[in-house]
Amino acid sequence: MKGVCLALFVLFVGKCDGFTPLYPMMGGGGIIKSSTSTTLGAHRFGLGNLGGQSELHQVSQVIGRASAQNLAVSLDEPLMATRYLQSGRGAGMSLTALLGLSLKLAIAYLFFQTTLALTRLTIDALLGEDSGNEPAIRVVGPSILGKLGSFVGAATYSLKVGGRWMLTPLARVAPDVVHVFRLLWGRVGRVIDFYRLKTRPVGEVLDLSGEDWGVATLLSKEAVGNNNGYVRYTFKIPDGKVLPLDMAQQLTLCCLDGSSNVRKSDFFVSSARHVGGKFEIIATRGAKKDEAVLGRESAAFHSVLYEQMELGDEVAIKPGKSTLEYRGQDLPVTDMVYLCNGLGVVPIINQVKELLGVQSSTVKTLSVVWINEKADEFYKGAYNELEDEFYKYNKKLDVSCCLENDVYSGSMSDNEEIVASVPDFQPGTMAVLAGPDYFVKKANMFLQSKGYPADCICALG
Repeated sequence: MKGVCLALFVLFVGKCDGFTPLYPMMGGGGIIKSSTSTTLGAHRFGLGNLGGQSELHQVSQVIGRASAQNLAVSLDEPLMATRYLQSGRGAGMSLTALLGLSLKLAIAYLFFQTTLALTRLTIDALLGEDSGNEPAIRVVGPSILGKLGSFVGAATYSLKVGGRWMLTPLARVAPDVVHVFRLLWGRVGRVIDFYRLKTRPVGEVLDLSGEDWGVATLLSKEAVGNNNGYVRYTFKIPDGKVLPLDMAQQLTLCCLDGSSNVRKSDFFVSSARHVGGKFEIIATRGAKKDEAVLGRESAAFHSVLYEQMELGDEVAIKPGKSTLEYRGQDLPVTDMVYLCNGLGVVPIINQVKELLGVQSSTVKTLSVVWINEKADEFYKGAYNELEDEFYKYNKKLDVSCCLENDVYSGSMSDNEEIVASVPDFQPGTMAVLAGPDYFVKKANMFLQSKGYPADCICALG
């Protein structure tokens, strides 16, 4: 019966449009699609050279389209297809292929059973069914809810890390099995997210009305990405309170540098805005080259944050500007299209998570196009978050990571991968742009050239 359930699940998954990992070594386990050179696409993003592998193994990998300079990723091949059985190679070759497929299905079944058991344990603990108690979601009290939320969060994190650790070596030999497993785990993740939302305690909102500034204390700083100069900062908010931020609203941080000069900058919070007691931001190191992207004043604050601030130091905080606004005539909004560059992906990720997590939302599809000049600018923290959301909502979310030779002065209309990744305008579509000013201007012109009305395009920042 369980075997039949697994087969039905594979048939249910069917086709999957949207996302192929750029960083399979991080546990993505996907397939780089390249029409020009399989070796090129695989080697550039960490899969390694495919030379020397059996033809059967190479055929078992989905090969799509890409170019040497661009990688707009999408999967539109069936997960289980007859490409495993090669006609014209004799019965021996077909038998070998059949045995290989059987082995992969056995491994998938093992992962299916493991995931099923872990899910039952998590849900039972969440609902209190193993001890006959009332479901935890009916218990009123922030302390109990807080502990329960922490438990679910820790369990989810442990399973995710353990899953990546197990899937990394398997991705090299059985990418389709890993893909099926990650889709299955994505469905489990949706259930866990649903109950975490139900049990999440509602914290008191920090009062920052009027001209008042709040205080936040630096808890940690951590380099993220692949030598791209990005740093994650975690700040503590007093009394476990929640920041008074709307969706895609910025937070202004202010401090004094070593010469007692006032430095400040606006940030999109990278952590969920409803989390109480702390928040996170992603910043650059404030190098001279960052001034062109951030502006001189903001780059100076980034530099102070990285070079001068120590753990335990304080900054002043205050809600910043909010520019997320739909001015179009076609309501309700049913489709969201996001174009972002660099750290512009930060507010996009939070919007994607919030919109996908609301069952009553009118938004039916979301498309994210992340454009950078270099592969290491798709930093792994944000990439992994997008990847996780895709595997939870692969029928609703489409993600493309495109390389552009010159983001500053190049034309997006000349980049075939970007053009193919941006859907045509339909009534009810809203486009959101995020990134440096020069990128936003170019993206705006590009969308209007594709028929997007100006009042349906919103620029963040």
